[in-house]
Amino acid sequence: MNILRTLDMALPEIRERRAQQILPCMEPTLVAREHMEEGVRKFLVVKPKGEGYYRLTPEQWHLLQMFDGKSSYEQIGAKYSAATREECSEEQVREFADALATTDMVRRTVLENSAVLLDTLEQQRKKRRKSKWGDLAEVNIAAWDPDAFLNRLYPYIKFLYTPWFNLFGLAMVGIMTVIFIGNWNVIWHDTFEFYNLTDKTFIDFITVWVLFSFVAFFHESAHGCTVKHYGGGVHGMGFLLMYFLPCFYCDSTEVYVYGQKWERIYTAVAGIWSELVFCSFVTLVWWATAPGLWIHNVAYMLIVITGIGVVVLNVNPLVKLDGYFIFSELIGVTDLKEKSTAYLSGCFKRNVCGLPVEVEYVPRQRRPLFTAYAIASGLYCYVLLFVIVQIAYNIVHRFSPDWAWVPALLLALKVFQSRLRAAGKFMRVMYLDKKERVRSWFTPARRVLFAGGVLFLVFAPIWPDTISGRFSVEPTRRSVIRAEVPGKVDRVYVQEGAVVAAGAPLLRLRNLGLESEAARANADLAIATARATQAQLRYASFGSAERERQQLAARERNLAEKVSRLQVVSPISGVVVTPRLHDLPGSYLKEGAEIAEVDDLSSVRVRIFVPEIAMRDLRVGAPADLKLDALFRPVSGHVVTIAPMTELLPEGLVPKEKYYQGFRQPGFYAATIELPSQGELQEGMPGTGKIMAGHRSLAGFAWRLVHDTVWRKIW
Repeated sequence: MNILRTLDMALPEIRERRAQQILPCMEPTLVAREHMEEGVRKFLVVKPKGEGYYRLTPEQWHLLQMFDGKSSYEQIGAKYSAATREECSEEQVREFADALATTDMVRRTVLENSAVLLDTLEQQRKKRRKSKWGDLAEVNIAAWDPDAFLNRLYPYIKFLYTPWFNLFGLAMVGIMTVIFIGNWNVIWHDTFEFYNLTDKTFIDFITVWVLFSFVAFFHESAHGCTVKHYGGGVHGMGFLLMYFLPCFYCDSTEVYVYGQKWERIYTAVAGIWSELVFCSFVTLVWWATAPGLWIHNVAYMLIVITGIGVVVLNVNPLVKLDGYFIFSELIGVTDLKEKSTAYLSGCFKRNVCGLPVEVEYVPRQRRPLFTAYAIASGLYCYVLLFVIVQIAYNIVHRFSPDWAWVPALLLALKVFQSRLRAAGKFMRVMYLDKKERVRSWFTPARRVLFAGGVLFLVFAPIWPDTISGRFSVEPTRRSVIRAEVPGKVDRVYVQEGAVVAAGAPLLRLRNLGLESEAARANADLAIATARATQAQLRYASFGSAERERQQLAARERNLAEKVSRLQVVSPISGVVVTPRLHDLPGSYLKEGAEIAEVDDLSSVRVRIFVPEIAMRDLRVGAPADLKLDALFRPVSGHVVTIAPMTELLPEGLVPKEKYYQGFRQPGFYAATIELPSQGELQEGMPGTGKIMAGHRSLAGFAWRLVHDTVWRKIW
């Protein structure tokens, strides 16, 4: 390293000066293959152990082959012109050589390599000091060259690429699918629970790390082995952290040179396919082993990692994983995300913002694809970043609910740092581009109009003044059904949630004593009626017989009414809300015992709890918009009544952690709002409502705040 520093001090401009004196020579280890991309011939060129591959036109590849390190630029131009019969000047050759100077397609001398190595090391040091742990999206930990290892491994695993093994793998995946379908609810639920890091212990985190690292290494090794299968080399593999999650990467660049379209697709599919086949084997292990064994538990954890997670994460083409590269090859567009984003960004800047930017040409038939993909991919990536921040917040919230927002905010700023900087640069460009135009547009007359508009927005009472509060849904009518006569439950006709009409039977009671007494009274009434009839015919003792008949008739009606009450019916139309009615048969109910509850939900009411300070603006008849937590669209109503006294908030309507000890919770008054319902509103559904109190100006809002603040302390 001291020699390199000496060279740097002695020859600080070695790359620029030597480039003019030393003639370029093509790197002899380059590998090139001809491909057709979008109907155009291209040569894909790669240097083994290089940093990537290059796309050259046939003319550029032909010219590169003439760089032998001996011929001058003029001689190379003459040779090229003689071979292709196309004019190629010395200046054109020199420009092409200058473009190649920053690539690894030309061979350098020892002195140049030393200078370039020093420059590279310095840049890497600066980048490492600046962003190794600063760029949370990619923190490189270790890297190595696995080519020799894969060369030794491939002869033992090449049977994996035979047709018979792929058919066997399809059969195994089919068996796995059948097992998944039979246990779908459990596996689907546990997959989300596994990736939910909010309720994991430290041991759980270590387990997730280890298993995820194993699966990631297995996945990337499948890519590398497939590259070897198609004749390429794999000279880069490493371990990194993506937002603190363990990941591996494998450099499969050479498959783009050695393979055609389907070879590239097979290489991208290899990781997904290998995980699915592996998942099918561990699924059989989980299915066959007894619960409680460690191998049973480990196999199940591998299932939730390699099963649904593979499909959801890797097949998705909106993020640059395997699905993205497969989709790009299928549609024949390389660097789809970069090109589509650049196209949409350029169109927005030029057509919407009016900036003088150049938009790269895109064929007309592909413009809808580029636009749709750029929007969908951007939204998906931002959602993923927000999910990462939310998970971090949930994890910290377990330990410190009051301060969980601090690390979440810092992580969000770090995650979106580059986006915020890009937005800042864009706003700066917009300002520099538009400031002269804006200044020229603001003539004295327009300044007066603008000032008038600002004053209007500040002092005009056009802004809605609303009163917000939490509420819960209650039925307008509620009927509590009780046993009017004692008896034993014989049969239940309804269950919880059943919709019943007025007079519909709910259950039937049996009371043998009452039913026997009613039958005896009916028989006595029949005898008394016969006696009264005979007495009337004989004109003897009719009065006493008639009084006896009337007494027995009254008793019979009373007992018949009690017997009819053994059939319990609903007095109103509504929904049965009492749970576990199916447990009642065989039980004995005393007179007055509660049986069931029926709520009439054809119209409901809500009690919205407003703080006492808002009572000065609350009026009966005021319109209100109510947003239930379980519904997307709001519903509208009007205030019907206002409670004259404060009430306590129902338990669970407002989270307790929302109020700190230093916050004094105000008193709440309940305002009742009646709403029509088509069955979608159920009792107990919570939500947030806004009651319209009128309109006020911005200055009025500010004045009220200052007035209330001052006069609360000075009065």
